[in-house]
Amino acid sequence: MLAQFLDKTSDPKLLPKVPGEFQVTLFAHEPLVRQPCSMAFDERGRLYVSMGPQYRNPTPETPGDSVVIVLDKDGDGRADTTKVFATGFNAIQGLAWHGRDLWIANAPDLT
Repeated sequence: MLAQFLDKTSDPKLLPKVPGEFQVTLFAHEPLVRQPCSMAFDERGRLYVSMGPQYRNPTPETPGDSVVIVLDKDGDGRADTTKVFATGFNAIQGLAWHGRDLWIANAPDLT
């Protein structure tokens, strides 16, 4: 048995198949999160997303990449705001928590 997809505004065929005891819902999408490159959850369950105008085609004029915390302020299960965690990176390619530190892979650095 496949889990029921609850978001009627999106095409469920585009989402991963999950066991019946799980459900897939849409939490965040553009324009709230623009050009997402990677994501990681902290110990409190907050979602951190790297957004990359630098992704694939960086130029000197392109704004730097950022990491934002994606928040559901009204508790309806959908993100409604972001808070900038860090900004000014070059082509973020990955996020990973190491203890209390968020490591950001941004070519050619690990910040």
